[in-house]
Formats: sequence, structure tokens, C-alpha cells
Amino acid sequence: MLLMPLPWKFATACFLRRDKITLLIDYTNYKHPIHEGFFSPPGGKIEEGEEPTQTTRREMREETGIIVRNLVYRGIIYFDNEKRTIKGRPFKYNFRVHIYDCYDFDDSNAFAKEGKFFWVEDEQVPSLRLHEGDKELWRWLSIYKEVEGTIVEEGERFSRGTILKAIPFS
Repeated sequence: MLLMPLPWKFATACFLRRDKITLLIDYTNYKHPIHEGFFSPPGGKIEEGEEPTQTTRREMREETGIIVRNLVYRGIIYFDNEKRTIKGRPFKYNFRVHIYDCYDFDDSNAFAKEGKFFWVEDEQVPSLRLHEGDKELWRWLSIYKEVEGTIVEEGERFSRGTILKAIPFS
């Protein structure tokens, strides 16, 4: 039987940063179809007709109440989920995720719609309970100013990460 490749969903993720501290969402005690039990950056799916920056601004406002201003493009990651499962169930989509940093934001009306806010020192991020692919992404973001890469997970385990293109910090 010939299997058809999974369709692509397009999404964004945004790392809010302040003085070497980054905001993640703590889903360790929150039901979420993908992130339950993990820490993850805020983000979401791109809607029809939206540009990735529009999605990032909308998702941040809707899910966190935070108004992001100047977004810094960090790259695009292809999450190849052809063999990935979550809690034993196969994934239904591959994800193409545009990644941003933001240092300029208004969090005066911040709220956590999902999970809890977790501000963490950057050097502590790898020790958190992250999806293994997100750990690889975090490592890439510490090395490169901008990166395009593929993250492959098989079952619920990280298989490999491949950098397709990268711009180092100068």
C-alpha cells in the first residue's frame, strides 16, 4: 500500500526575550493536543490569507494578551512528522513553522490563555522538558542568526535535525 505524504500546516512561533530571559508556555499540567507535558514558545497556525508576521502578532495577542512590535525573523523549520506520534497516535500534518524573536513588546495586559507563563534564563532552557526537536531548534538559534532546517521525529523521539541554510552571528 502506497502512503500519501502528510499535508503541510503553516504556523509561527515567537520567543519573547528580555535581558537573556525568554518566555515559554508551561504546558506541563495543561491539556494540549501537541504540547501537553512540555514547555513551548507561544505561536499558532497561519490562517488563510495571513502573512507569518500577521499570524505572530494575532496569536500573541489572542493567546497571551501581549502586543509584539518589532519582530526579528529567525528562520523557518520544517517539522517532518511522517513517522511521529503523540501519545501513540500518528500525526496528521507536517508543520512549516516561521520562527521569530521579539525584544520590543507590551506585556502590561498579559494573560495565559493556555498553560502558564514561564520566564526562564536562556541557559536554563535546554534543561526544561521540551520536545526533543524544540531542543535542537533552541541549539540552532543559539548558534545562528537565521536558520532553515528540518526536524524529524519518529514515534515520540527525536530522529535527526538537518540544517538546510544558516546565517551565523557576525
